Amino acid sequence: MMYLGWPDVNLRLRTIRVTAKPDLGFSQKRWGEREVPVPVRLANILERHPQTNGSTFMFPSPTGNREQNMLRLRKEVAERAGLDPPASDLKTFRSTYATRMLRQGFDIRTVQDWMRHKSLETTMRYLVPGNRCT
Repeated sequence: MMYLGWPDVNLRLRTIRVTAKPDLGFSQKRWGEREVPVPVRLANILERHPQTNGSTFMFPSPTGNREQNMLRLRKEVAERAGLDPPASDLKTFRSTYATRMLRQGFDIRTVQDWMRHKSLETTMRYLVPGNRCT
């Protein structure tokens, strides 16, 4: 998230392109550039997200540079939402994405590719049934 820039986002196609940014010292997981779909609800939110200070970063610091305090900010948001900050770490976002894509019916091999998992077994961990009561 701290490296996500407006050029990485295609709201018309509802996709985000995960790319290396060597000038910032960022390389993506398993060094594989990829394009991943964005859920409609999130795409609608991002569509209304303002471009701050003319920054190319989607979530810039107040000065328009790369936000260096993303972990602290995430904890603050979790607290305001009534969640346990340590239990809602950044890896949880990836896990939630994989689980939701599988539950929406996306093919497990496709999700494996989006997540850049080396083995299918790793992706299969996200197939566990939910524990939510309805």
